[in-house]
Amino acid sequence: MADYAVITREKMASEYDGTKRVSLKINEDLQNGSVVVVGDLVSGKREVFATTKPTASTKLTDIAILTTPEVIADERKKNLSDFTNKAASLLPATGDYLTAKDIFSLTAEGFDGTPAVGNIVELQADYKLKVVSSATAGSTSIGKIVDFANGKYAVKVIG
Repeated sequence: MADYAVITREKMASEYDGTKRVSLKINEDLQNGSVVVVGDLVSGKREVFATTKPTASTKLTDIAILTTPEVIADERKKNLSDFTNKAASLLPATGDYLTAKDIFSLTAEGFDGTPAVGNIVELQADYKLKVVSSATAGSTSIGKIVDFANGKYAVKVIG
């Protein structure tokens, strides 16, 4: 079994508002739970947006978290944790904009650092969310880990 993150969108605005969900062209293979900066439309595509790697200070409103449905072509691999978004795929990845008070859950593989209830989740110059015990100056805070259940850490988005 691979060690890719699994995300659950249990209480996110994107579940009810389609404008909060976006199709994305990624430049490298990424696991669900990764964050990307949403850029301009890809030339020739009216609903697919280009992406780049975030920095620690990227604005919360400029990022999306990857939440592509885990469709695995190889029938021998049936675990959600075997799924990754392929850059070379003809299909775009799916991302959700984060809205204040959203709650999503992510397995430990989706974080940089050791997640625990009460920790803060913030951006860094990488695709993975960073876990810290107290906010880092100059970094954008995403939210706080509020629960751990079924192998996933629930993050409540700030706001």
